[in-house]
Amino acid sequence: MNRPPDFTLQLRSGDPQLVQNVVLTGEYGGRTYHESVEINFSGSKYRRDQPMIESFDSSFRYPFPELKSLFERYPQFMRGKREVNSFFEDDGYLAYVSAKSIRDDIQASFRFDVNVWDKKKNQTTSYQVDIPGSEQNHSISVHDVQVIGSELKVLTLNQSRNDAIGFHLYTLSMNDKQTPSDKTLTTVPNGNDDLDTNFQWLPSSKEFGSSPITAIYLVEMKMIQKADGSKQREKSGGRLLVYDIQTGEEIKIRNKEIEDFVKGNGSFFFEVEGTAITILKDAGQTLTAVRYDITAGTTVSRDISIGPADGQIRLKDGHIYKLFPAEMESRMPPKLVVYEAASGSIKYEGSIGVKEPFRDTSDLLSKLAVYNMELR
Repeated sequence: MNRPPDFTLQLRSGDPQLVQNVVLTGEYGGRTYHESVEINFSGSKYRRDQPMIESFDSSFRYPFPELKSLFERYPQFMRGKREVNSFFEDDGYLAYVSAKSIRDDIQASFRFDVNVWDKKKNQTTSYQVDIPGSEQNHSISVHDVQVIGSELKVLTLNQSRNDAIGFHLYTLSMNDKQTPSDKTLTTVPNGNDDLDTNFQWLPSSKEFGSSPITAIYLVEMKMIQKADGSKQREKSGGRLLVYDIQTGEEIKIRNKEIEDFVKGNGSFFFEVEGTAITILKDAGQTLTAVRYDITAGTTVSRDISIGPADGQIRLKDGHIYKLFPAEMESRMPPKLVVYEAASGSIKYEGSIGVKEPFRDTSDLLSKLAVYNMELR
């Protein structure tokens, strides 16, 4: 079989550093044969490029691309650790806290598996401790881990036996096996036929680093009867809840623009950076970016024209990544544009190309289907 083409992200204008972490995934081939491929700024990698043992044994692959750097830098500490939301790292500590299920003949409960490496002392502390009241839950999953002083702050999503969703903040000692304290941030009741609530726990710009706040976006979905008698769920409201991770206290949003903005329709993207939240609303050919400074209570908003509505959007480090699909009629390949959220200006523009200049680029690109964009 001939070697497939080496696709790459080719720069048209702007700062190529902005796409160092972009990975496009898709398939290359025709009707009778196709193969999965990953494309980034340096080239492409096909499934055939994996060592044979990796293609059969998933334990040899990184479960999440974000963990690759941690596995490479700390192989001994990382052994057996796979849950991407369970990590914290700064200059002083590398911490991992996961929630494990314990089952006996009577009921199931959960415990925290705690591992903390003090980098300065080169000392590791490990212990397991029962999660108080966990026997009331079907599941407990860790959303984020923070180190504050000599304590671990662990944010979890708990699903109770009646299917209610609870957002919890547990406080653990980094050194001693003490019973964790538990603070419920908020609870989402089990939905019914008329009203349901969706939720999103907002991501932080620092993947494993320090963050003073956490935020949750709640969306109320109401069952509406249409004129033809059919029913469908429509958004009836939205709320943004912000909490101080150290105390667990809610930080009230006293800004009507933000309150009204998150109630509106459209697809939303969020990013927490320090004590500020960037909110991006996709309304088709226009994006509205709002940066809310929680400490000052102020907002800065901007409308950004992005052209055709189709494509994929991501928000990372204050930048908006828009992947435009290929244009079949004009034979234009998929295009990637990076906008600065604060100004709306274009900071990078590029497209998928072929590194080998001697090959028929247009024919090769016609056999490529890109279906996902990741920021790793």
